Amino acid sequence: MDYQEWSRDDLIQRINDLEMVIEEIKKEKGQFEFLDFAWSNNLGHWYWVVPTNQVHFNPLKVTSLGYSEEEIPKNVDYQFFTSKLHPDDYDLAMEVMAGHLSGKLPAYEVEYRIQMKDGGWKWYYDRGVITQYDEFGKPRLVSGIVFDITNAKRLQEELIEKNKQLEIMTKTDEMTGLYNHNAIMAALEESMQNALNFDQDMTILLIDIDNFKKINDQYGHLAGDHVLTGISDMILNQLREQEVAGRYGGEEFLIIYPETSKLKGLQFAERLRQEIEAQRFDGHIGITISGGIASFAGQSLEALIHEADVNLYHAKNNGKNQMICSNG
Repeated sequence: MDYQEWSRDDLIQRINDLEMVIEEIKKEKGQFEFLDFAWSNNLGHWYWVVPTNQVHFNPLKVTSLGYSEEEIPKNVDYQFFTSKLHPDDYDLAMEVMAGHLSGKLPAYEVEYRIQMKDGGWKWYYDRGVITQYDEFGKPRLVSGIVFDITNAKRLQEELIEKNKQLEIMTKTDEMTGLYNHNAIMAALEESMQNALNFDQDMTILLIDIDNFKKINDQYGHLAGDHVLTGISDMILNQLREQEVAGRYGGEEFLIIYPETSKLKGLQFAERLRQEIEAQRFDGHIGITISGGIASFAGQSLEALIHEADVNLYHAKNNGKNQMICSNG
């Protein structure tokens, strides 16, 4: 670094800061906390001289961001790095540092994204502690170590995404894309509990495709599969936010209507019945559905399902292609 253009005061301050840092480095040789760890992607130590707001650091902390050493300013302050933090990580990093400087936290320890020269982002793990105080007990020097954890974060995010996909797969009926039986029953339990907790209405609709066996026999199982997937798509398109639907079994479907009265549930069911009746599957196959509606009134899950199933049975016996709900 060329010091020829520096003023006398700047040089004196620089010498004082460096002496402080050198003193700290000597101390660190005997401390486990700041050993020069041989961990992968170690970017080295940094030292923040709090009174002068100067940061001394291993150049790797900056060159790993795509800058050359020549691009590093002769005086690097704390804001040189914090100005490059991701907006979503800035407040947390500032809060943690303030917490440590005030004595509320034992260390400054945080993960954050920092912007590269090309506009991309890298993840850093940063940890530091106050290692020197002035005569008034205020922080004089903060010493830390920083690591590039970009690859680890990428692998972590990939794992989280794979776990999400796996969770979706375990909940989803492969053919229809609706919840499978176990998932829709779990959703029903949750909806019932919410209805109890918040004293809300909740209605369910149990649907069965009329004469589905005849469809398979007349048109083949592939056409039957197309009917199942087509009806599933129509159910999904009708659902409002918070409403869920699942394949209860075979050609039966269960729809959960949270915060919905029995009368409103009947209206939704009737609209779905009419839409399906008007549809032609595979271009020529006409389908009808029958359904049983039940509203939650504090009964058990088994009793609620049984009530909807009884109403579905009556809809089938009464000529099919209709929706029936309990009286009261």
